[in-house]
Parts: sequence; structure tokens; C-alpha cells
Amino acid sequence: MSEWQRGFPLDQLKKQAQPFRQWHAEHVHGAFGLVKEREIAAARAEGRLVCVGDPPSAASIWRDLKAAGRHKDFSGREWRIPKGDRFVSAIAGVPEEQVRMLRWLGVDAGHRLWVEIFEESYPSKKAVEALGLHYCFTKVMAGSEVKGVYSTHRQQAPEAAQPGDEIALSCIDPEYRLFDISLRYRRRARRLPEDGRVGGPLLVLQQAAQLVSVRSRRLRCFRSRLHHQAFGDVEGLEGREP
Repeated sequence: MSEWQRGFPLDQLKKQAQPFRQWHAEHVHGAFGLVKEREIAAARAEGRLVCVGDPPSAASIWRDLKAAGRHKDFSGREWRIPKGDRFVSAIAGVPEEQVRMLRWLGVDAGHRLWVEIFEESYPSKKAVEALGLHYCFTKVMAGSEVKGVYSTHRQQAPEAAQPGDEIALSCIDPEYRLFDISLRYRRRARRLPEDGRVGGPLLVLQQAAQLVSVRSRRLRCFRSRLHHQAFGDVEGLEGREP
């Protein structure tokens, strides 16, 4: 048994990590953004892991801050989380199970609770909305994951957003289609049929381009929503989902 397992069987750690793989994998783009067995073992050894069901269908990792925490949002503003507050760094499961875990972690008792979620995770968004948690700030991680932090208590922004952030958060073109552009150039170079019907590796490239197009549009629309939060409504700014 490896030292990092903290004495826990590997098959148990894999089962407890499964909810994070199931619900978070599609939102993680880097090598370190997904909760894995090592993090599960450390949290379990310290009593900071909550699971629902056997095998677990939902799980969360939390910690009570022994010192004030500092987080920087997408605009560079620094947010301070007071010592003694409870911070949920990862949570996964259907909305009802997430609500159940957050209630147990302190929402019902009136404790000051902070919850970090993937902004693109529908179950997590529904859970924080159902509990009436207040949006605090958004972070863009090194792997391009977009995470939001919510709290049981309404928080005041440390300072106003800088006007220079406005350009970077504007929705450039909601109707942009990377797939249309890439197919146009490939058809010209390869003399493809006008209907774009091709097979083999090129079809795989087309499908990949479609996925990139959808993600690009979703990111731009999300950035436009951040723009609304930071600067208010701007005429002509769109934030529709594709």
C-alpha cells in the first residue's frame, strides 16, 4: 500500500472519487483540476470528506480555515475569507444530494459557509440557488476552468472592477462559428463536396471543430455575464446560451 493512501484501500478511494469524475470531468481541461484518490485519502484521514450513499453517488471536501484565506478573482481583486469560516472546495452529485450535504455542513445552523463550484456545472448551480447562497466572485483557473465562489452571507466586493477589464469581458460575436470557417477553408483546399459530407479522419476533425465552436461560444457568453456583474447592463451586450 502506498504511503499517500493513508491506510485506506485503493478500491474504496476510487469509489469515493467516482462522483467527482462523473460530474466534473467535462469541466476540467488541465491535469490538476479533478479531485483524485490522493485528495480523497488526505481529506478522509482528516475527517473532511462527506459522502452520500454506498457506493457514493455524491461527495464533498471541506475545511475549516485555521487562518484567513485569500483568493483573487478574474479581475485581480483580492477577497479575504475570515479565519474559522468553513470552505467547501469541491462538491459533486445531483442537486438534491448537494443541498443535503451543504445543509449538514452548516447552512441550517447559520454557520458562515463558502462554496466553490464549477460555474458550468448545472447541479451545483441549482444547489446554491436552492439554498439561497450569495454569489461572491469568479476565478479562472490555470487550466481555464471557470469557478464561482458563493457564501451563506452576503459579501461586499473589496473594490470596484477596473474599467480596463471591460474589453476583455465583452461578447465579441455571439453567432461566431469556428466550424463554418474551418470547413470553408478545408473545402477550398481539398475540393470537398458542397454539402461537406466526408468520412474518415477529416470527419473527426469536423466534429472536433464543432465542439470547439460550442465551447468558444459558451465561454464568450459566460464572459458577457461576468461583464454584466462587474459593470451593469450595456446596450447591445448579449449573454445568451447557444
